[in-house]
Amino acid sequence: MREGRLNLESRKSGFPVGWRWKVSKVVAAAVVLGVVVLGGLMWQFERPPVDLAKLGRIEIGMSQAQVEVILGAPRTIHGQQWTYARSLSWPLVQVQFDASGKLDRINYDR
Repeated sequence: MREGRLNLESRKSGFPVGWRWKVSKVVAAAVVLGVVVLGGLMWQFERPPVDLAKLGRIEIGMSQAQVEVILGAPRTIHGQQWTYARSLSWPLVQVQFDASGKLDRINYDR
């Protein structure tokens, strides 16, 4: 009798017997994947754009060349201000040089 009821259910829904179990597994896998991706994006969003140990080596009065050797090339340059940033992240490091090209100010905006 039970087997007949399952077959009747299969005929009514148009889906094979056990389809709900398979769909629930797919939905669970999608939820887990979504949580992992969201966690990865949150981790990426908070990462500083440069290694903080390298940032600690920067000193006021350094030349642009010295700063570039330590931090690497900036993402953007606007006049005498260099900005270091990562894609999909907020923290920014901005270094400002004076008219002679010497480091005047460092701003780490978290």
